[in-house]
Amino acid sequence: MDHWHEALAAIRAQQAVHELALKALIQSHPQPAALLDTWKALRAEAVADAYALPGHRHNEALGEHFQSYAEAWTHELSQVCGLPPP
Repeated sequence: MDHWHEALAAIRAQQAVHELALKALIQSHPQPAALLDTWKALRAEAVADAYALPGHRHNEALGEHFQSYAEAWTHELSQVCGLPPP
């Protein structure tokens, strides 16, 4: 069981580092509105891809988690850009 706890801790640490990197990108981008537009376009493609994973019995749950995280990042990007959330 410890293996699962270690794996989960590693995934959480990796996620925290990714979030930190994204926040740095958002805060330092010279055109945050353009960044938001690019994010929305990529997000739309990625959501479709997440739901199309072949042979995975948890496709729906994975897609829902992806959608939830993507919505949170869209909201954060909107705030940084000074725009209302979508």
